[in-house]
Amino acid sequence: MQGYSLGTEFAFSIIGAGAFGAAIDWWFKTTPGGLLVMLALGFIGGGYNFLRRAVALNKEGAAAFKASHPHGVKKPGTSDDSAHHGPMPGLPAKPANPRKPSDLFHSQPIEGLDESDDPGFVMPPDEDDAIRLKRRERNRGEGDKSP
Repeated sequence: MQGYSLGTEFAFSIIGAGAFGAAIDWWFKTTPGGLLVMLALGFIGGGYNFLRRAVALNKEGAAAFKASHPHGVKKPGTSDDSAHHGPMPGLPAKPANPRKPSDLFHSQPIEGLDESDDPGFVMPPDEDDAIRLKRRERNRGEGDKSP
């Protein structure tokens, strides 16, 4: 429970230093110089104390964990044999039917469209697009009469 007091000590170091700075300003009539200087010192001192105690608590926790687990912690799915590098038991080595990224954006070929006219990636056309394309190809010499 020592970790909960770290934040409280940090906050009160700033508040206490600020109160002391306000008292200095009131006594010497130097508003707001003493308050600002003492707030900065409270923040620096409180932050230093916070980090120092947090690192010490972390080291204590790590030492307690190592003492309670003398042989270390094994990762799930690993065996005692260090030469075993396969998948976890019960899981297949590879997916049964892997999908390629190109399978996700496969577009259907359009009748009358030559491979040399292929613009690269296009969204899959619907039936109306194919009909409009055929009309344009047919009316190319006569002018485009499609909607």
